[in-house]
Amino acid sequence: MRTGRSRDTLGLNELQKRARQPASAQGGAVRTIRLPLDARLQGSRYVQFGRQTELAVARSSKALQSDLSFEHLEKVEDLLWELAVDARITPDHDVAATFSTRNSRQVIETVCFIPVHRLSFEEEIQLQDVLFLPATDARVPTADSFREHEGPFRCVAMVNAAGTNYEKMAARAREKAASVLRLLRTDLIGRSIPSMQLRFRLGTSYTFPGELRGWNSRPDSSYDLELSSASLSDIDIDRYNDLDPESRNTLQIKADIAVRWMERARFTGEPVIEVLYLTFALEALLGDTQAGLKSGLIARRQLMLSHIMTGMIPHPDQTIMLYGEVRSKAVHGETAREISSQEAAAFHLAVKNAFDQYLDLASRENIQTQSKLTTLLDKHDEHETLVEWLALNGGPEWAKYFRSQKRNH
Repeated sequence: MRTGRSRDTLGLNELQKRARQPASAQGGAVRTIRLPLDARLQGSRYVQFGRQTELAVARSSKALQSDLSFEHLEKVEDLLWELAVDARITPDHDVAATFSTRNSRQVIETVCFIPVHRLSFEEEIQLQDVLFLPATDARVPTADSFREHEGPFRCVAMVNAAGTNYEKMAARAREKAASVLRLLRTDLIGRSIPSMQLRFRLGTSYTFPGELRGWNSRPDSSYDLELSSASLSDIDIDRYNDLDPESRNTLQIKADIAVRWMERARFTGEPVIEVLYLTFALEALLGDTQAGLKSGLIARRQLMLSHIMTGMIPHPDQTIMLYGEVRSKAVHGETAREISSQEAAAFHLAVKNAFDQYLDLASRENIQTQSKLTTLLDKHDEHETLVEWLALNGGPEWAKYFRSQKRNH
């Protein structure tokens, strides 16, 4: 991240300029904002802005959020739209300069201390930009400065930190320390060290000098759940009895593989890994070994399955998009995009629904093998109608899939 960039670099002057142009000069209005009573222009209650102003707000928002001097700001886009309004109603005032002066802060330069569990050093050691200290080192804050339930630790990572928001500063320090530990763990592989001793990791709390401290829950944290008889009244796990490992056909074996991947997805704390595991579950249910893009094949069968069992289909782009952006990139050594916990939860529900429908269809049609179930989906009377609908209404990933199908045939 950068600090102290000029107003031109932050795009504030450009935003000021664009905001003063009438929306009609930018192809029409894309945003209308109601003016406060004391700021109405010639009796007008609203002010309108065009597309170029909207783009300028987006560019400035991105620049401000990557500048340490402004990282403490919340609801940055709202503040920039206020700047745009001020620019329009006070055309002779340099509102960009006022905004910069009012909102920028001096960058704090300090250090962040983070406990490390299951790792210790006989003496301090510098690994890249992180200094690892024994917990007894005089520079380390007292144990009371860390989270009460942190648990015992014998090592602390001391990381240089800079910024204007301590929570974000701690997050960057944590990522830097985690990266160093990741590299250390990798380098120790093959040195006759048991894998269980390579599971050292950062604690959940952090401390800055001066008793400034905080903590975050681990992404894979768990919490107590109490179920009452009433809440269990509509639970029916007996429907899964056929997954008993003592007596299963090949279709049930595939279902068992899927439910195990779904369980792994539930226990991971990273949404992108959750989605990756869920794609493995779908492949166990609906995949095969044929060449070509699997994303469209899996997604098409999932939609067909839902249509047969419920008369409806889930969002047509959900599976094919996540499959391409997570699973395909992961197996090809590319960086998958960030996945929100909400996206992962929605996909988890979709996969669970497909799992239930898979078992229900197999039971209804007395199907014993997964290949027979997928053949039923591919040759269903309404299959071609679904394909035609997807070709017309599906997103870009569907167009890519259908192009690949044409090349292969």
